[in-house]
Amino acid sequence: MDTNTNYPQYPGEHLAQEEETTLLMGELEQPQACYPWRRYFARMLDLFLYSLLWSMFLAFVLHVNLSNRSGLGILLDSVVGLLLMIFLEPLLLSRFGTTLGKAIFGLKLQNPNGERLSYGEGLQRTWSVLGHGMGYCIPIYNLVRLWKSYDLCSRQEEQPWDAHLCYWIQDTKTYRAFVFLGTHILCFLLLLAIMASQQLPPNRGDLTLSEFVENYTYYADYYELDFGNWYLAESGTWETKAPKGSMAYFNGINDKPPTYQYTMEHGYVTGVSFQVEKHEESYLPMYKEQMILLSLAMVGAQQEMGLFSPIPARIIQSVDFVNGFHLTEAQVYMACQTKQTGYLDVGKNILIPDETAVGRHFQLQFALAKLS
Repeated sequence: MDTNTNYPQYPGEHLAQEEETTLLMGELEQPQACYPWRRYFARMLDLFLYSLLWSMFLAFVLHVNLSNRSGLGILLDSVVGLLLMIFLEPLLLSRFGTTLGKAIFGLKLQNPNGERLSYGEGLQRTWSVLGHGMGYCIPIYNLVRLWKSYDLCSRQEEQPWDAHLCYWIQDTKTYRAFVFLGTHILCFLLLLAIMASQQLPPNRGDLTLSEFVENYTYYADYYELDFGNWYLAESGTWETKAPKGSMAYFNGINDKPPTYQYTMEHGYVTGVSFQVEKHEESYLPMYKEQMILLSLAMVGAQQEMGLFSPIPARIIQSVDFVNGFHLTEAQVYMACQTKQTGYLDVGKNILIPDETAVGRHFQLQFALAKLS
């Protein structure tokens, strides 16, 4: 290869000669795209896409509630996004010579022979970017590394991970910024759609008893509600969990949940009810969770329950364990009546025993039914 005049040409339009910087490295001239902000935004978009893939796995495979991630969960998501970058970016560079973020800004990587990088070369480069460019995302240190990388690029000097590589830019046309912005917005909307889709249960339309139970269990997992040793079996009855090994399952919630009564028509569930009566109890189990799950299992199956529906939030807000309630959502009527003496209402849907009361009595009746 003629080291002075003939270096690999970027496929497509001619290079923006006035904006492309060529660095002397020994006897070879290696083109370097010294556009710090374009390179930064390209990488941030790629990271967003890797995180989006992980979010889809969490939502649709592991059924993790994305809208209720803990701080530790968010940290784990960030780590997994970086791991995906480490292993997926070299694959994209070896197959296409670019990534989606880079392609949007017209950026492409090649070796000095004009060939795409091997997977090993791409892996070495990406790992170097993570360390030298992003400071392994360690707080404070990552800001120092980002600034040093920006300073090098602004002074049109080679980045450590681009040694002996050709980093081309096709052009710097304005439309690329709008494509980047549009792509970023679409990815964000897709993330919102993934989160919203988790409100929809696995079964829709008319529900058999087993499908109703599956919806019920889905929402229990989604809202991280646990009934201790008990779980709702496909038959619609409560059964105890088998102990794992020699360890008995225990989390402090061992009272058997109330028995559900099902109304069936032509093999489909059209109504559910339960009732509870307690005497001289020192405490009351929380029945709000059961009413919410029963309501969502039925309402969520109706066609009125859309992707971004506010119905679940309205149900959760309306269900009142202490004072009772009634409402209709998606052609499903839900009602609860309660009577209680010897308990104190302390707010937040909580009753506590009144120590001055002579006796205690609590009664609750809940029912839901499809109206059509």
